[in-house]
Amino acid sequence: VGLVVDLSAVDAERLPEPRALLTRIDGILIPRIPVGQDFPALPLVIAALTTGTSSAPVQPPDDCLKGNGNHMMSSIATE
Repeated sequence: VGLVVDLSAVDAERLPEPRALLTRIDGILIPRIPVGQDFPALPLVIAALTTGTSSAPVQPPDDCLKGNGNHMMSSIATE
């Protein structure tokens, strides 16, 4: 898992607090996009995947061989 898209998030805001942009799964911090009810998630996901590196302070787990956390690339697979 490299990104959590939280649909119908009750804490979705235009300018969310930095802590709202992370979630913890099994002790690992993962970037999170809170999406409000009745708002389209796709534009937010595309923006997150196409805009450079995340500003979220994600710490890679101890067993991460590459040392860069979620290993997500800043591009969208089209094939």
